[in-house]
Amino acid sequence: QRPVPDIAADIRAILAELRAALPTATLGLNAVTPRQNPLFRDTIPALNARLKDIAAEHNAVFLDINAALIAPDGLMPQPYTHDGLH
Repeated sequence: QRPVPDIAADIRAILAELRAALPTATLGLNAVTPRQNPLFRDTIPALNARLKDIAAEHNAVFLDINAALIAPDGLMPQPYTHDGLH
């Protein structure tokens, strides 16, 4: 599992490159969706908080549908996934 700061830095670099190449385009950045693996219960919200800030830095729309996909335990409910990820 890669550290959240490293993942965020890579996504920041990609979004910066896109913004430079497409200065007037509407860019969207999707939140990382929850998983069924408890290992990611804290990692995904921490990453998404950074992604929201990164989107704002680059005038991109942050798309977060996690409220509709997350169970009270912080994991993705089984009916929404066949493999715990997709």
